[in-house]
Amino acid sequence: MEAVSITIIGLGPRGLCVLERILSLAAQQPEQQVRIIVVNKGMPGQGVHGQSLSDRFLLNTVAGLLTLIPGGEFQPSLLKGTFADFLPWLNQKGIAADAGAYVPRRLFGAYCHELYQRLLERCPLNCQVEYIDDEAIDIQQAGQKEVTCLLTQRKIVSDHVVVAIGHMLPVTNSQEMIADIYTAELSSLNIPAGSTVGIQGFGLTAMDAIAELTRGRGGVFADGVYKPSGNEPNIILFSRSGLPSRARPVDDGRAAFAPTLHFNEQAALALRKQRGQAAINFMTEIYPLLAQDVAQAMLDREVPTQVAIELMNGLLWPEMSQKNSQEYSAAVVDFVKQDLCEAHLGLSGSAVKRAVEVLMTARDAIRAVVNYGGLTPSAHSWFFNHFASAINRNAIGPQHDRQEELLMLIDAGIVSTPLGPAPELQWAPKKHCWNVQSTVFDTPVSFDLDHLLQGYTSQPTLKKITSVLLGALVDGGRIHARHTDWLATPGVAVNVESKAISSYGVAQEHLFITGVVSEGSTYYNWYVPTKDGKSTPFVEAQKIASAVLGYDKETSDEGAGK
Repeated sequence: MEAVSITIIGLGPRGLCVLERILSLAAQQPEQQVRIIVVNKGMPGQGVHGQSLSDRFLLNTVAGLLTLIPGGEFQPSLLKGTFADFLPWLNQKGIAADAGAYVPRRLFGAYCHELYQRLLERCPLNCQVEYIDDEAIDIQQAGQKEVTCLLTQRKIVSDHVVVAIGHMLPVTNSQEMIADIYTAELSSLNIPAGSTVGIQGFGLTAMDAIAELTRGRGGVFADGVYKPSGNEPNIILFSRSGLPSRARPVDDGRAAFAPTLHFNEQAALALRKQRGQAAINFMTEIYPLLAQDVAQAMLDREVPTQVAIELMNGLLWPEMSQKNSQEYSAAVVDFVKQDLCEAHLGLSGSAVKRAVEVLMTARDAIRAVVNYGGLTPSAHSWFFNHFASAINRNAIGPQHDRQEELLMLIDAGIVSTPLGPAPELQWAPKKHCWNVQSTVFDTPVSFDLDHLLQGYTSQPTLKKITSVLLGALVDGGRIHARHTDWLATPGVAVNVESKAISSYGVAQEHLFITGVVSEGSTYYNWYVPTKDGKSTPFVEAQKIASAVLGYDKETSDEGAGK
């Protein structure tokens, strides 16, 4: 067999999955020589889960679900039997955690880094791995080869390149805007006690920021009350939708939940096959089917389609008072309190939590119709602008204890939610601060903000590119966005094999892209690998590894030019 060389750019969890799959598959073909060059800035493996992060920054997936070792659906891992899933690994390190625990992000970063070290220790004799601590700034074609250009001016020639750079960097943190709370310094030196801080978002990132600004400054939650340290800023929470997130159920990761879905992956694939290349209208063709499954889970019976749609609409976009600031703020508190009651009942006891969990269970079915340009342009825009964010808000919300803490902070006067939906932000140059004003109340309210924090994860975009590498690939026509007519412009267009599609609509045979940067071409790339048998990171890594090693010569190029 011919020798093969592969460059992997980025070695967070997604890049690690690709590296593990390549090494594990190559071990089964000892006669093939494989050279792997990893280009990554900083410590290998951890990605955004830096080991220096605050313990108040938590994973949003329970410990019992996480792993970097593919299950029995895939060829055996090099590390099978010698390296544990995340929860047993935590316990081996003396860290007490159960299956439903949300643990600090930094611990998963340490897990990823150790897995990388173990992969090197067990690297097959026919494989060579070189790690380069550098930044890739361009990938150029040279005949059948790919040339990766590095910031240090080194050039790497290889047969294939896999881009797994993970979360695209937000706009650089500045005095005016903290766009990435995880790399910013949120100490009292930069954000003084008593200053006014606006946080955009009600979700996981916003809750992490609040924890750092309160508990991280010596505040204590005890007996249902927050006891301030006196070092806290005043925090104003707001978002475009104005809707708070739902908490995850208390039995998350422990309760068995396997509803019988009418719109399952098999049904979705059958519809996709029936329609061929014709695009699907999600709002009229898929939404009613999902609504039927949601209604069935909530009511334990079938209802007319229109009734199901109205029920799901009410769950995803509940009505809240918009008469004035006081009534809206009270409605936020009432919503969070009621939702916490459902969260404490858990999946086993709450019909509401079971209903929204259906949208998580149906994720593979949704992908089957959405991915690779499967929707009409208007449906694609609606799905990613509205429906996907509604799923995140309702089914992938903060931990239940974080929502309990939010209520305590509101009671203590540290956090307020006075603005309602769609507030208007403007920079006031004379005051050198942001001003935020309500837009829906009869009597508007406005506030000057000493600091503004982005409390949500940025969508990938090829309009305001912060990655030098992606900018160069766009300029060279080697990548483009699947669609460009929606508010949060999507990431890189790829086909079913994770091959990048050029601006001419042609699949790049030796350039693969996986992970968050392809959001919009594929659906929901935010989460890390899990023990779910069809966990997307493993599925994509398996396809890529098979392709670069030449094990998929008969794989069709379906979807290459959609």
